[in-house]
Amino acid sequence: MSTKGRTTIEVGSDGVAIITIINPPVNSLSLDVLNSLKESYEHAWSKDDVKAIVVTGANGKFSGGFDISALGGLQRGMVATPKHGFASVEILSDTVEDACAYLLMCNALNGQ
Repeated sequence: MSTKGRTTIEVGSDGVAIITIINPPVNSLSLDVLNSLKESYEHAWSKDDVKAIVVTGANGKFSGGFDISALGGLQRGMVATPKHGFASVEILSDTVEDACAYLLMCNALNGQ
């Protein structure tokens, strides 16, 4: 298992990569989490033995959604303005779509 910031990735002998979101209490999608997910996806699809990716959340929770508190820092200029598409779930949707080009069995989401 390797850790990529706010996610962990584990590739089983069956070729299934499990990416776990870790951002208590509800695994909200902050900018750090989105970037960590992107890095984990890139790590998974760069491995020849990965056939599928499952995204899950820690502690029985998938994700509470986008972390809107992160937007406050952007509005007040306390956080550097990210590149286009990096302040939204667009980074995640683009990453998932890109993974489909590399994986025969695409993606699965797991959680409540």
